[in-house]
Amino acid sequence: MTGIQRALEIPAPIGKVWAWLMDVRNWDALSDEFIGSRGRYHHRAVPAADGGSALSGGSEVRMLDKKDREFLRWKVTDWEPPRRLAYSGGMGGRLHGFNFQLSYLLETETEGITKVSGDLLLVYANPALEILSLILPIRHFYGKSLYRMLLKMRSSIEP
Repeated sequence: MTGIQRALEIPAPIGKVWAWLMDVRNWDALSDEFIGSRGRYHHRAVPAADGGSALSGGSEVRMLDKKDREFLRWKVTDWEPPRRLAYSGGMGGRLHGFNFQLSYLLETETEGITKVSGDLLLVYANPALEILSLILPIRHFYGKSLYRMLLKMRSSIEP
């Protein structure tokens, strides 16, 4: 199991940050930062009354490729508007599979400033990956990816 935490201040009120995070169309840019592949994936909430962009408690989010094939599905596991969103998912494969949980905690620092904390937990399907995670720069790679996601969130929300 690998746990990674990163945090960043965003110069916007908590309500604006929460609203941005609830529109899963914004997650496309976050995936670009995390995966490092521009425009490769897009996201849709299931079910969503507005055709797939609004997120709510109990929703699932589908990560789709350019041909609308499902690559990954996440389930919202914690929903506390406007403070906390957590979701979990997994990638198959006996050799390289893992489950993960990603959570965002929003806190008002001062008027108009929101601290966003990202917490990523990876649980490996293969015990050998657990050992390799101690040797390989997995924590460094995912830590950088998580921080780039937070930076992208900040640049997308800033006026």
